[in-house]
Amino acid sequence: MEKMFKKRLYLSHQYYIASLNIMDALLLHKNKNCVVSDREISDKELFEATRYSSSSIICPLLFCFYQTIELYLKAFVYYHVDGKHNHDTNTLLKLYKEYYPQQKGTIKRLEFYLSMCKCKIRHNNIHFIRSFCLENKISDNKTLYNSLRYPDKADKEVLEYILLQYFNPSVKLNQIKNMRNDLKYIISKGAILFREMEDLEKQNRGD
Repeated sequence: MEKMFKKRLYLSHQYYIASLNIMDALLLHKNKNCVVSDREISDKELFEATRYSSSSIICPLLFCFYQTIELYLKAFVYYHVDGKHNHDTNTLLKLYKEYYPQQKGTIKRLEFYLSMCKCKIRHNNIHFIRSFCLENKISDNKTLYNSLRYPDKADKEVLEYILLQYFNPSVKLNQIKNMRNDLKYIISKGAILFREMEDLEKQNRGD
């Protein structure tokens, strides 16, 4: 099996584990973004109380989440495709759907998270990532990914992160829980697909 295919899956799994670790910590501590106290608290106490909240770790979480998806797509797509590699996740998803149409559950979940920039109207059940994209006029995934690494867009407009940090806490907890479950589904189904492809290669070689 192609060496680069396995390398991409390996890196995807590393980012997946990092995503899970961050989400587990955030969920365990119930996304505590502030402290209510009848006395003045120190900076150290505030740091310790909120270190596992979205106000502190949401951007690294989302970066690892989307990096997991990008490397997952590249691994399975470029197992079939030669030539110049594309970093556009929507193009990668389109190719993934062509090569693996049977992966309906995975495709459904990938389509959901790769369409966060497409929403044009704010509504009550809006996902916090979509809300962030609307607030900052982010209309493509490349800009979304870059916003998780740099505080300004290509046009030098400074980004506003408050909707990532302090979006409705209870809603956000449920959405992060769903993100965790969806990512676990994608990776677990990918592992099964990988083993099926590996077995098929062995059969073709006569092993």
